[in-house]
Amino acid sequence: MPRFESQLAGKMALVTGAAKGIGRGIAEVLAERGAAVLVADKDSNQGSRTVEGIQSSGGSAEAVPADVTDLSSLNKAVNFCLEMFGQLDICVPNAGVIGANGFESRIDHSQTGWLKIWEVNMLGTVNTVEVVKPLFQSRKSGKIVIISSQGGRPPRGTGGM
Repeated sequence: MPRFESQLAGKMALVTGAAKGIGRGIAEVLAERGAAVLVADKDSNQGSRTVEGIQSSGGSAEAVPADVTDLSSLNKAVNFCLEMFGQLDICVPNAGVIGANGFESRIDHSQTGWLKIWEVNMLGTVNTVEVVKPLFQSRKSGKIVIISSQGGRPPRGTGGM
């Protein structure tokens, strides 16, 4: 089996929504491949647990609180990254939600749920890119990896789907 530990050696990656789920998996793989990872998430406690897991596996990671709906919060996260690691090479704006509280169990969607999805999933991605873009442009280097997901659930209230 090929070994990839040095594939991203010397690189620094910022992953939003990295405290759990897909974001945690992305952070772990980047660390396994040699990148230092900044775990950025609103959930500081779970973010710290993700960092502990990466470090216990021999990887390099730090956690920072970040809210992708708040440009000031994202700027603080990127500045922390630059202070801790001196650079940023990879950005994965992964943070996402499936709606406001109770969204999964409602038959009818609410405007609040849709606005939360828009704010985090769409605007959060745009905000994250806007914060790192000047840095990458000035260096003429950097990778932004945008991912998406299909909800994978049948429409609500449709009977026997």
